[in-house]
Amino acid sequence: MNRLRELREAKGLNQQGLGMKLNMSQPSISYYETGERKPDLDALIIISDYFNVSIDYLIGRSDIKRTNLHNHGTAGDINFYNDYLRLTPSQKEHVSIYMQGLLAESKN
Repeated sequence: MNRLRELREAKGLNQQGLGMKLNMSQPSISYYETGERKPDLDALIIISDYFNVSIDYLIGRSDIKRTNLHNHGTAGDINFYNDYLRLTPSQKEHVSIYMQGLLAESKN
């Protein structure tokens, strides 16, 4: 998990320091960073909450650190957004044009 290393270093922490803050061992942090072991869901939640990033960002599935959807969206909103992230740039443009049309209609 390269992102874990990047986030840790951005906070100026070594593996031991991060482990202490997260109540995890330094070897666990090292294993996660090198990919020798994968964190379980509970560990992913603790790590993502500490760094205020989404789990998808943490594991490299998204380049967006955190969205407001996680705080205010419904499950359907989050699923829609995750699907949107998987679209090609051309497909995203089509979605944008369609949404602009819908918004223009709702103003009338």
